[in-house]
Amino acid sequence: MKITLYDHADDFLKDNKKIIESNSLKADLMYGNAHSSLGKEDRFFGASVKDNGESLLSIQILPYARVHFSDCKNPEPFTDALVESYIEQNNVPDDISGDKKTMESLVNAFKKHGIEYALHFDMLKRKCETLAGVPVLDLKLMNAETIDFDFTDFYINFADDCSLDCDPDTAREKAAALKLSGNLFALVDNGSVVTMAATSRKTHNARAVNFVYTPPEHRGKGYSLCCVKQLTEAILKDNDCAFLYADINNPISNHVYEKLGYEVFDEFCHYKKL
Repeated sequence: MKITLYDHADDFLKDNKKIIESNSLKADLMYGNAHSSLGKEDRFFGASVKDNGESLLSIQILPYARVHFSDCKNPEPFTDALVESYIEQNNVPDDISGDKKTMESLVNAFKKHGIEYALHFDMLKRKCETLAGVPVLDLKLMNAETIDFDFTDFYINFADDCSLDCDPDTAREKAAALKLSGNLFALVDNGSVVTMAATSRKTHNARAVNFVYTPPEHRGKGYSLCCVKQLTEAILKDNDCAFLYADINNPISNHVYEKLGYEVFDEFCHYKKL
């Protein structure tokens, strides 16, 4: 079993791109985070554990959670080896995340060394290859760049709904950057912005729907369904499928995605160290 530690994102990608791309939906955060870390090596950490054609990968861009992915039939020996490496290097992360099978094994491996983690949030990963013919409102999705609207509150409330860390001091800047990226879209009804959603996490054959948020006063009116359907339709013109993350404890959003044809293919878990 070979453990390799990486300080540079380009080295991590060079060594692991094949396994990431062959599992692109499950390993999308690996691919995206490694690319976004190029040129920012001082904030990058990567690791791989490999044996007999199976791999466990780990990646982190500070200050975000350390993400893990494995294609192992039995990840336990791999997670045991990785945790021992973390401890030896004095590099135990505060936050860890990844697919459910890998994370359960990783949390158990930490527990063997007296290090406890608690589940912070649990999300279903869904994909859509063919949109369902469900009728939606007669509203046109608009690029947020064309709308005179500050999306800061939407951005903060989306993060809060998803149990994501969000720094209020930088939220306005991040919301503005997302708007200027050209990847943020919105529905406007009677002059009011009622829903936002964005595209993100481009892999070699798919693209994610992200930042889906409708304020409470506008919910239950079909706005999210209308927004996500149009955004998914746009993604499917240039990709094999669209995918997204949905809160496992939110039956309303999951119902919307099911109606559109989004099927569950994995579960994503985020843990915090106690």
